[in-house]
Amino acid sequence: ASEVMLRGVMDKVAISRAVKKLQEKGLVESSPHSKDRRRMPLNLTRVKGVQLFNEVVPKALAYEQRLLSALSEDELARLNRLLVKLQDAADGLNENDS
Repeated sequence: ASEVMLRGVMDKVAISRAVKKLQEKGLVESSPHSKDRRRMPLNLTRVKGVQLFNEVVPKALAYEQRLLSALSEDELARLNRLLVKLQDAADGLNENDS
């Protein structure tokens, strides 16, 4: 959950609630970290979690492809540079909040 917070620049409480709901629905499960007892890695459950992932990801990728097809190669390259710049700024915000 901490890694999701850092990557998504999201509130820790909101992520904790989302994780709890995913666990209640049987989509993710936590397990002890092999080296750090404070950490609890999340994994998709073998049946429901993986099944939902396999249903959603191809649809999401197809949607993304359709959306990005509206951009030229130059526009797509510019968008990628801007997104990297924004991600770097978000990473900086996370470092300052720590």
